[in-house]
Amino acid sequence: MTRQVMIILLIFCLLLTGCAKDGAAGKTFMFWNDWTFDTEIQSFSTTVSQYDEFIWDEGYEPIDTGTFTYLCTLYDLEGGSIIVFTGSFQIEANPGKPASGFQGGSDGKDRYYDLHVDDDGVSIKLTWEGGYPTHLFEW
Repeated sequence: MTRQVMIILLIFCLLLTGCAKDGAAGKTFMFWNDWTFDTEIQSFSTTVSQYDEFIWDEGYEPIDTGTFTYLCTLYDLEGGSIIVFTGSFQIEANPGKPASGFQGGSDGKDRYYDLHVDDDGVSIKLTWEGGYPTHLFEW
């Protein structure tokens, strides 16, 4: 192969791989809901770095991805007993799509999770994917 053919092939390979970027992972958010009627939260701790005691019922707050643990202590208002719940949950982001040739990859959709505490325990569920869920009822 001549030097010119090699340069052309190199340029062609670079063009095929493109300069486009992969899409970014979506963002993740959590709504912390403590609307309990028969119980009162005595304490709640978690390994979520963004957690603080003032985050409850304030709307969707950014949260890191990962696996987290919690310890929740409730006081039963009717029976006067203490209820303790422990567990773990996982927060995952939607990955971005890979770039293809000259076309950039699309970003992953944002994910919105709800954490709810009541006398049945602590539940975490994925509530919405996409733009901010103004149509959802926030406990």
